[in-house]
Amino acid sequence: ANKIKYGKKANGPSLSAKRFCRDSILPEIITGPESDFSVAGHIEWMGSELKKVCPDMERISDAMRITFESRRSWLRGQNPSAEAILERYPALTKQEQVFEEFTRIACVDPRAEAARNRGPILRFSRSSVSGQQSFTIGGRALHAASYCTG
Repeated sequence: ANKIKYGKKANGPSLSAKRFCRDSILPEIITGPESDFSVAGHIEWMGSELKKVCPDMERISDAMRITFESRRSWLRGQNPSAEAILERYPALTKQEQVFEEFTRIACVDPRAEAARNRGPILRFSRSSVSGQQSFTIGGRALHAASYCTG
């Protein structure tokens, strides 16, 4: 009368089959280098995601981070054209992804550096060129720096 499905009793966990939670090596496997098949899947997914009206840029950033080592290896080995790079990694047509890629490569945030060096950039542009050209370059540098910081 006190039995449930398959004849097991419902009065507590089994004492004969004690279960222990153990650390596994799964996290090391997951965080290890991506296989070529996995990288190809990420690249294909990014391409289809970017075709959407509202792509999930957070997941795209994650996929770009995951495929970084493979991308760098491909760039070093093949020396592809800019067109081939953008065809394979269309996320790099987005400004935010270009900044993130720069940060991954140089370990420096370009927006923070532009904001920090705003004064020296303007002084350099004014000393290197004269007249209207200096004003134009300085204005563009200020505009770019302000755009980068928010």
